[in-house]
Amino acid sequence: MTPDLSDQLYALFSTGDTSLCEWEKRSARGDPLQLVMWVTAVGACVAMAAEARIQYARSVWSRISGRLGLSLDTPKLLPPRLRGQCRDFEVVVFQSKSGVSIEIREVGRWFTLGRDSAKARSVKPDIETGDLEFDEFVRVEGDRGFALGLLDHETRRAAKRVVAKYGGSVANGSILASAHHIRAVPKIIDPMLDLAERLRQPIQLDLAACLAMNALDDPSPGFRLQAFRQLVGSFPEAEQVQPTARHLLREAHDELRLEAARWLIQKSDPENRKLAAEALAELAVQSDLETWIRRLALDHLVLSDMSEIAKRVSWSLLERRDLPRELSMSVKAALEETGALRNTIGLDSSASALARINYPEAQSRLLAALADSDHDGDRLRLAEALGEVGDVRAIPALREAALRLDPPELGSKMEDAIEKIKRRAGGSQAGEVSLHAPAPLEGAVSSADDSPGGEISLTRDSE
Repeated sequence: MTPDLSDQLYALFSTGDTSLCEWEKRSARGDPLQLVMWVTAVGACVAMAAEARIQYARSVWSRISGRLGLSLDTPKLLPPRLRGQCRDFEVVVFQSKSGVSIEIREVGRWFTLGRDSAKARSVKPDIETGDLEFDEFVRVEGDRGFALGLLDHETRRAAKRVVAKYGGSVANGSILASAHHIRAVPKIIDPMLDLAERLRQPIQLDLAACLAMNALDDPSPGFRLQAFRQLVGSFPEAEQVQPTARHLLREAHDELRLEAARWLIQKSDPENRKLAAEALAELAVQSDLETWIRRLALDHLVLSDMSEIAKRVSWSLLERRDLPRELSMSVKAALEETGALRNTIGLDSSASALARINYPEAQSRLLAALADSDHDGDRLRLAEALGEVGDVRAIPALREAALRLDPPELGSKMEDAIEKIKRRAGGSQAGEVSLHAPAPLEGAVSSADDSPGGEISLTRDSE
């Protein structure tokens, strides 16, 4: 470029837009030299602006590399790239289509973490950790045992921050995330390194110990439940299993207690079986629990052959008037399975309780006990139980028993039971037997096929 042209370009850059517009007008009038100078000037402006942007970007990347302790190892004409070691992890930062990508390498490959979505769930089911807040945002795939053993509370919190907040993921031994600009990288890389330290490949990993620790100490009851199930499913003979289960028997979370007790009661150790049976008994009779937990506790208690405890719990439940219907069915099955009903029904509140749950043989057994009883107090309790059954076939037996009461004034209580049966049967005449002789017709034979009694009578004419 000639000195004159250089001076004119310098003048162009120093004079501003007015001079540039003037050059455009002069070139439009057909001055070839001015047209060339105008095109050259515009190109020079564009080139200088691009170079300025590159230099600025490289200076920013250089400052960030100094802050992170990474090397700017990219040739001058290519997009910048940072590489180096942070906290003993290999870190790479590079320009990508979505902005600036950050990759941390050398982490474990046991499972993958990514953002959860309905579309992803429809393609392949993921691992549910039991921590609802974590499962809502983070999708886990891979080895379930490693996931529940290594994703403790702090690791889940770090993973949720990287995945949900920064759109990160963990796959193929690397943690990936992206930023809109290189200046945001230091803020993002710190939580990524925190997560990497928690997912670092250990020299030796005792997975059973990790699962036991999570089952005991994690603040999420749902995660603790899943960790315990994984522990007893994958490592039933590990030394940590029975101490963990015994500790969970004292757990405030009902489902955890149920899970620990139902596993421990299957063991051959009498002491563990007794502890588990007592825990199941407490769950079964605890009225403020959900019915399904109480029902499962009673069912497992019956299946464990701990018959005496099962009988005690069943009779205790029968004495409650607010027993849910679903639980009453389990109580019936428990009493039959344990043989608690093979003998004559006891003359106590359990008789009324059996009647309240409509036990099939309650009526016949109560009537047999009423016929054999010689004590007025027993007769009255049995009468109350028969009133609970509400079967009108018991009324004659109740009336007969009322005649044996001493003093006779006690018969009023027997009448109360009879009236209760009548009300349940739907009428005051229910259960009563009456004979009715219709008025005779003089000197006639009649067949009353349509009459209620169907009577046939023969009478003589009066003389």
